[in-house]
Amino acid sequence: MMSPLDLPSFTDQPRNMLDSLTVRCFAKINLFLRVLGRREDGFHEIETLFQCIDLHDTLTISRRDEQGGMKLICDDPQLPCDESNLALRAAREFAQRSGIKLGLEIRLEKKIPVAAGLGGGSSDAAASLRALNQMTCEPLSEAELLEAAAELGSDVPYFLLGGTALGKGRGEELTSLDDTPVMNLVLLVPNLSISAASAYEQFDLTFGAQISDSTHRLSLGESNSSGMSWQNDLERGVFRAHPKLANLKDGLLEAGAAEAVMSGSGPVIAGRFDRPSAAEQAADLFRARGVGVIRCCSLTKRDFRRMFILARKREA
Repeated sequence: MMSPLDLPSFTDQPRNMLDSLTVRCFAKINLFLRVLGRREDGFHEIETLFQCIDLHDTLTISRRDEQGGMKLICDDPQLPCDESNLALRAAREFAQRSGIKLGLEIRLEKKIPVAAGLGGGSSDAAASLRALNQMTCEPLSEAELLEAAAELGSDVPYFLLGGTALGKGRGEELTSLDDTPVMNLVLLVPNLSISAASAYEQFDLTFGAQISDSTHRLSLGESNSSGMSWQNDLERGVFRAHPKLANLKDGLLEAGAAEAVMSGSGPVIAGRFDRPSAAEQAADLFRARGVGVIRCCSLTKRDFRRMFILARKREA
């Protein structure tokens, strides 16, 4: 992070700055997540395979008259609109790094469940950074955006990349991989929130001083995830604390899912189906049981970038 002496002096907004920009903030699932142990900084060393999906929040950033004032409005009462919100923190981080005076109103429409293992907050933050960079004629390079993203959270850099990517370290050390074939997905969304901190605490309670008992390895030179079994080392501890999640995973497999896994720190369980019709049948089955269901598909890197912008407006 920049020190106070490194901060740029604030300048006026660029002449060609957009008046408003509306963008999609796509969710992700983790096709696998392997925990290698606790780091000296208190975080856990992981290897994970990120995959973006077409489920998304919508973020609209509009210019305001107030120089430097920022206001966040969200349609989800669960989500705070103060400085703890990652989308607002990202906007302030961008203004600090770019040195551009920004008076903004940020409207966030939530579709990604909160604290569900789908990266909603991280995606909102990355979209805020990327949208503001496009609104202001791209004063920050890709490397500078990634640096800003890493300051905001471990998963945030991935949402600047999209597609299929291997994450190491805390998840912020990324290697882009060839896109997986587009997948038909069913997400089961129980009425439960699990923080990443509690999921890793359950992992530590389960494994003690040991590292994970997972045997899977993914080489950095491997070009895609074809033939890889989905798995998540956090499942064992989280399922012990919340046994109904294990039942949901088993239920997806019994309903015909080729693979099923808890995404990230949970509690969402994702299942992959070979055919759209099979995914629809499984979705209907779980809806009838009163389980929250989201039908979605995976996204390629190209579509992740192509579908980012929903609307833009420039003052006449």
